[in-house]
Amino acid sequence: MRRKLVGNPQLSSSERTLQRDFNTAAFPHPLNFQFGNAPRSVLRGRPVHNVDLNVAKNFPVRERVKTELRGEFFNVFNFASFDIPGHTLGNPDFGIINSARPARTVQLVMRVIF
Repeated sequence: MRRKLVGNPQLSSSERTLQRDFNTAAFPHPLNFQFGNAPRSVLRGRPVHNVDLNVAKNFPVRERVKTELRGEFFNVFNFASFDIPGHTLGNPDFGIINSARPARTVQLVMRVIF
């Protein structure tokens, strides 16, 4: 079912907050048995910034055995990447961002290859 659209759903960057990511007043409740006029994918989520890094070093132990030591860093610069806002008309979280992607994660790996 398509939503009814009565205004511009996009807010300027100075007006966007986590509690109001888009203009929720642009989507009024439709009347019964009426189709909406909103185009498909009228809203876009916030951009995702992510930098991952992998540092590895191989150490030979014997002729056929070597050890690999690796550090893996996910979201190295710890950018805040928010998920999409609630988009179901009538739900209490409509237009609200209430989750984010994981913060910086680091893991150390040691592998023996034979």
